Amino acid sequence: MEQILIHQLHSYMLQNNPDLLLALQGAGKVTEYLEQKVQTAYPLLDQLIEQETAPSFIEEACMDFLTQDLKPSRYLFLSDFLETQFSSKYLRWKQQGILVYEITNLEALLIPIFEDFQFSEDSQTDTAFNYVLLKKIQEYFHSTKIIH
Repeated sequence: MEQILIHQLHSYMLQNNPDLLLALQGAGKVTEYLEQKVQTAYPLLDQLIEQETAPSFIEEACMDFLTQDLKPSRYLFLSDFLETQFSSKYLRWKQQGILVYEITNLEALLIPIFEDFQFSEDSQTDTAFNYVLLKKIQEYFHSTKIIH
């Protein structure tokens, strides 16, 4: 079951948190992170096994537990935001195969804004938050130091 959860967590992160995976990969700590993270679910896993819970429900409950601090995903939010607000740039990056890296770079630049607005499910629809993001991203695109 541990290997199944490690695989599922890795797959989840590929889809929802590739920025975190890239950072872990750069530090050579992907396996360590996944193993330690799955170990935090052992008490829940043991409890569900003891209760003779069906394996599919065990996996689902453990994945909910393992991913709760990975939500909401800044990466997914930015990806959707860029696709809607800057569709031509988004499509160009996607066609060039650099979308994940560019969104990750942009996310790093926007950390102070995400923190100032205490990024959450609720802040995603905050008009002021979206306006500040829009302006900062426009500045990023028009920066003479960066070629896009």
